[in-house]
Amino acid sequence: MTNGAMIVTLPPLKYLVREIIGDDFPIEVMLPSGASPETYEPVPQQLIAAEKAQLIFTTGLLDFENTLVGKIGRASKVVNLSGGITLIAGNCDENQGHAHGHGVDPHIWASPKELIIMAKNIYNAIAPL
Repeated sequence: MTNGAMIVTLPPLKYLVREIIGDDFPIEVMLPSGASPETYEPVPQQLIAAEKAQLIFTTGLLDFENTLVGKIGRASKVVNLSGGITLIAGNCDENQGHAHGHGVDPHIWASPKELIIMAKNIYNAIAPL
């Protein structure tokens, strides 16, 4: 991961952040391709990159994101994109092979209404830079 990059925890967040910031900052995805967000643990190199990142964008709804926030020194650079979003109670489709035990569906990027709120959260975090 690049020093001073913007970090997103999940691939769908990269697209949203890229649409707002363009090519002004590199964007790195923390969750490797094919990895499960339910079982993923950030590796030491990612924690170091997170310390050096400008901002870290999360859904704030996944255990590995919360682990990451707990391990970095400046939690103030973490942008929780679910702020202001009405969360949907329940679990995601268990037929997909993954359920979330926290009682809410973490796929907030799947709703156009919630994408607008997420985009505002991104803009508000980036505007002061």
